[in-house]
Amino acid sequence: MAYPIIAQDIEISVERRGSYEITAINSLDVDIVGNANVYCKGLTTLQKRITEKEDVYFTN
Repeated sequence: MAYPIIAQDIEISVERRGSYEITAINSLDVDIVGNANVYCKGLTTLQKRITEKEDVYFTN
């Protein structure tokens, strides 16, 4: 089952705390400044820039 946010290409910029669940089909570009986690479903290419201790997790 996919997460509620589904798109071919997703760009995320997070500047706060939180947890985000997305489904990316082709590509995922994540920029995190803060304490946030991104959980992704889908077979996608990943680019990430993280300035705190959190990360991007694939949950396929």
